[in-house]
Amino acid sequence: SSPIFDSLIEAISKSSIEVNQKSQILAKVEAMKQAEGSPGFLQKYKDFMQNAANHMTVISPFIPALTSLIN
Repeated sequence: SSPIFDSLIEAISKSSIEVNQKSQILAKVEAMKQAEGSPGFLQKYKDFMQNAANHMTVISPFIPALTSLIN
């Protein structure tokens, strides 16, 4: 899988995002990681973005790399 996911997981894990939200966002990252290269990736990406929208300061550096994975 793309190394972007490990970097994103690390950034989210180190962030000050509330614990429950952090675990939900990390689950969405894991779902994207599992769907990478499949037709389902776009929906997993959308789910992640909806869940992470309130934490763009942590997430925004990773958006270009993630969007490049959309087929």
